[in-house]
Amino acid sequence: MPLFEIYARVLRQLSAARGLAIVLAVSNVALACAQFAEPMLLGRIIDALGEAHRAGHAPQWGPLLPLLGAWIAFGLFTIGASVLVALNADRLAHRRRVAAMAAYFERVLHLPMSFHAGAHSGRLLKVMIEGSNAMASVWLSFFREHCASLVSLTVLLPLTLLVNVRLGAILIALVVAFGVAMNLVIRRTGALQTAADELGSVVAERVADVLGNIPVIQSFARIEEETRALGGMIDRMLGAQMPVLTWWAIGTVATRASASLSLVAIFVTGIWLYMRGEATIGEIVAFMSLAGMLIGRLEQVVGFGNMMIAQATKIRQFFDILDRTSSVADRQGAIDAGACAARCRSTGCRFPMEAGSMRSSMFRSRSPPARRLRWLARPARANRRRSACCIAFSTRLRAASSSTDRISAL
Repeated sequence: MPLFEIYARVLRQLSAARGLAIVLAVSNVALACAQFAEPMLLGRIIDALGEAHRAGHAPQWGPLLPLLGAWIAFGLFTIGASVLVALNADRLAHRRRVAAMAAYFERVLHLPMSFHAGAHSGRLLKVMIEGSNAMASVWLSFFREHCASLVSLTVLLPLTLLVNVRLGAILIALVVAFGVAMNLVIRRTGALQTAADELGSVVAERVADVLGNIPVIQSFARIEEETRALGGMIDRMLGAQMPVLTWWAIGTVATRASASLSLVAIFVTGIWLYMRGEATIGEIVAFMSLAGMLIGRLEQVVGFGNMMIAQATKIRQFFDILDRTSSVADRQGAIDAGACAARCRSTGCRFPMEAGSMRSSMFRSRSPPARRLRWLARPARANRRRSACCIAFSTRLRAASSSTDRISAL
């Protein structure tokens, strides 16, 4: 499953809370617009002060008050809306995380025994916890940062060309360079991170086995062997993770370097345009503020990209379990039999076992099956096999190779 497909599917998990998700997304759009308007209003205020100075008289409050009021209003709106968005995003993410864990738990319980025979309980538990936490991190990052960043970078940034073409082109070049660097990092680290996460799952399986069998480990004096084996597995996991960390560091440093060069380019270009009369001091200040905001947004996107690469394998494993079809759950449109009673007699049933096969028969029960079932297992020493017989019977004798059943009084 590609990275962007995983991202889209994680967002689709919010369909149960569609109303709140839409409100949060619209609020992020409003936040992005307010943050874009603040530096533009600041530039207008500085230009108004400069015009009064060039005219040779002191600035008057009349022309400044509307600009100052709008600038302060946008700033207060940004603060209040950010707090509300963060609070509701936290609540939404936590509710959906618990719901995802419950859906995963139910799905695992409905999967057949053939799946559980080859699946490790430690891995299943690790996938449930890490997958749900990873999706919660994606939801939080999207509503707190990523949604507003996308609006700022894709919609509002081209509008800077209407203010000043040359300065706006420098900002767009910054975003393009960042996009190229991020694409390179994602291509280089995707497969490497998947391999590292698979090794992490192997480590989790080994730890779950050892901790679940501590009496056996101590009885056979295998403490040192297990510790040494775990250390080797951890070394292999770190060996696979280190190249990924190197590429993440390269992407972060490249983004910061391009941001610093863009600030210098905007300032120098603004001075040159001001000397030619093609830009004002207010425009230079506004674009410097916009560049600072965009740099912050770009760093947030870099952090989000690194987080998605690190969590993609965990989320992919989570969805792999959810996508498995169950043969235990009731079929769609099945008729409810309601409360019923039955007496059942099965003779000549054979249940395949790992060590061979055994023959089992069930006498007719004297009470409803839900209360008491009496079993006779042959040979008599096969007490530990009775549980296997009960499991096979409870799953409707799927493993029976030959049987003759008679049901009466249903």
